[in-house]
Amino acid sequence: MTPICFEDIDASLCAQMCRPEPDAPDRKRAEILVNLTNDGWFAANENAQHLQAAVFRSIENRVPTARAVNTGISGFIDPLGRTSGLLSPRAVGVSVGTLQLCSRITFFTIHGPVFSWLCAVVSGVVIVVSAVRRKINHRGTETQRGNAKSF
Repeated sequence: MTPICFEDIDASLCAQMCRPEPDAPDRKRAEILVNLTNDGWFAANENAQHLQAAVFRSIENRVPTARAVNTGISGFIDPLGRTSGLLSPRAVGVSVGTLQLCSRITFFTIHGPVFSWLCAVVSGVVIVVSAVRRKINHRGTETQRGNAKSF
């Protein structure tokens, strides 16, 4: 599959590209991602950030990625997120590499960002419970101060 331009920063979209079809649940739809992009409007560090996003997509879905970027960082990413054959931003050149396929289908590929949402919900519950406990403890302290008699 080919995420064009910034589609490779959309984790759910790339997971959908790799998600198995119902009639072949043990085989990924895409075994490799090829990202063709124009990073020409980037100034400096954004090129590295775009590459880092592609690394995450490879790790999340356990698929290699080949990146062809006109003014950014071209090269290869293996299913474990290791980069190779990188060309510097605005460099003119060619990079040739071999990418290993990985048949593993990850939890993220099947279910998407469910784990992230679960973490957000648990964090929200912890914050609310902490706030309620703090409020209750604060009231108890005020009540004790109000009952104290000074001589």
